[in-house]
Order: sequence, then C-alpha cells, then structure tokens
Amino acid sequence: MSLQQDVKVKLLYWYIENGRSVVSAQRAFKVDYKTMKAPARNTIMIIVEKMEEGGTVGNRKRKGPKKTVRTHENIQKIKKKLADPPHRATRRLSAETAISRSSVKRILNDAIGAFPYKIQMQQKQRESNQKKRVQFATYISKMIEEKLLKITEVHGSDEANFHLSGHVNKQNMRFWALEKPEPIAQRPLSTEQLVVWCAVAHDRIIGRTFLKMRMVKPVRKPVEIPGNAEKILPSQYQETW
Repeated sequence: MSLQQDVKVKLLYWYIENGRSVVSAQRAFKVDYKTMKAPARNTIMIIVEKMEEGGTVGNRKRKGPKKTVRTHENIQKIKKKLADPPHRATRRLSAETAISRSSVKRILNDAIGAFPYKIQMQQKQRESNQKKRVQFATYISKMIEEKLLKITEVHGSDEANFHLSGHVNKQNMRFWALEKPEPIAQRPLSTEQLVVWCAVAHDRIIGRTFLKMRMVKPVRKPVEIPGNAEKILPSQYQETW
C-alpha cells in the first residue's frame, strides 16, 4: 500500500500514543478514514523503523553516485565498433564490448544517436536494364495505339522468393549505424525456395500460386508444382515454368 506523507505521520502518532500498539494504530486509521481496510503490520513497522533510524518517515536517500555504464570510455568503444564494417546488431555489440544489451541500446539511442536499419533485398541493376525497359514500354505502347494488342490481354506479374534454408531473415534483423549504409552482399541463388507468384489483369487478380523450387543458374528448375497450377495460370504463362 502506497501512503502519503501525512498518513504515515498519523500512523506513527497513533502507534506511539497507544503504547506502541500496531492493532490500535490500525483501528484509529479505520475510524479516521472511515474504511474497513488498514495498512498491514509490516507497513506500520517500516514507518517506525525509518523514524527511529533516520528521523523521518520518508524514503531514505541512496548513498553514493548512481551507477551507470554510459561512460565516455564505453561510448567511444561502441562508436568505434560501428565505424568498422560489417555493421553490427546489438547482440554482437554486447558480446564484443562486454556491456549488457539494454545498456548498448541506451548508448546507441541517447549518447551516439545511431539508428537501427533493416536489411533490404534488391536485384542488381545493370546498365542495359534501363535501355531495355524503355524499349519494351515503347514497343507495347505502339502496339496498343495500332490496335495490335488489347489492353485486356496485358497481364502484369510478379513473384516473391522465400529462402527455406533461413539464408536471410530480414524481418527480424536490425543493425545499427550512424548513417544509412550501402553495403552489397552477393549471395548464390542455388538454394531451395518457396516462390509466390501472382498476376494482375485489367479485371481480376490471378493467383496466388505457390511453387517450391531450387534456383540454379542459368535456369530455374521446379521441384514441385501444385496439381491445379494449369487451371490457375493462363496458357501464356505455362511455357515459363
């Protein structure tokens, strides 16, 4: 039970006035505050001990300086670790500096002003990509203008690859840095994956279709294809399996 300062003083007065009786102090409390509940015996005795030892019913001040690990030495230690590639997560920083992970987070946030960045997976862009995209867009636009292609026959498709081996888990991975880094980490594609395929037509969404594959350069070899894939995918997409 959390008690105000004036309530503690009254309890101490009733305790001493009634011959140092805890029960009498509790009864006086119930009468004065018109309640059926009174502070416990331990609560009253703690108030008495504080008064006898420190001359006050309030909380005693802690002696000595407040302990902290956010020293200049520790801040510089973590700051130096951030400057050395590769960038580190808080668990690794904690292990390398022998500082608790919670303290590492406080130093990163408050003292250094670092920010947690999330891994992003991007395809490598070549110089020829932009030129090919412009050529394709111009070609399709011309076909639509000349009525050689109906807009209803145009389907936009995309796919997402999920590594089953746990190669990259960017959802729960964060690394800290003073500014957004631009590292490039090349990884082989010859790992088993779950491919989620979907296409968008002018009036409907085609899919979702799940394909379990093993990515092997330069071709993609399916390991398993669901039995209803032929019914779901239009004929013009079946040749790309």
